[in-house]
Amino acid sequence: MGRAKVTTVMFNSENPEALVDFWSTVLGVEAHPHNDSTEHIWLLPTPGESFKLGFQRVAKKVF
Repeated sequence: MGRAKVTTVMFNSENPEALVDFWSTVLGVEAHPHNDSTEHIWLLPTPGESFKLGFQRVAKKVF
């Protein structure tokens, strides 16, 4: 039986740009900037890797 492989993790945030700045610095990778055609900001994988981090804006939840 084969092993499962995680290829993408998506973070929901009220301020995804702050998370992108932090994680792109920590991981030393570039971000694909947000634009009108997508609701997500992606960190580009390092060469030879396929793992991606995504960030999307969500509204604050009030409980």
